Amino acid sequence: MLGNVGATANLDSQHMWAQLRQKHNSLKFQFVTMELDLAITFSLIAATTNDQAKSHRNIAYAEQAYATAIHFLNCNLEAGQNLEIEAKLTQLNSLRAGCPSNGLFQLAT
Repeated sequence: MLGNVGATANLDSQHMWAQLRQKHNSLKFQFVTMELDLAITFSLIAATTNDQAKSHRNIAYAEQAYATAIHFLNCNLEAGQNLEIEAKLTQLNSLRAGCPSNGLFQLAT
């Protein structure tokens, strides 16, 4: 009887860890996409302003958001999540072309 209790507790524990891992990966994905959205927003501001100081400041913010996203991007993503990340990175790369050429904001490919 005690053997069954231990096996059941072990299965419950494994199930709980699997659920926690899945939730962790989901939250990490949400965090990464928000950071990429921030990078896109700051890049849009930098690309559309005539104020050079504002442009440089927002490029720096975009770089920081991008670096944070890439740092946390080491999670198991589903196919749809990969496509969403790739779309945001593509948008960010195209926005980079509209930013001042100052040697900043070099995206990893």
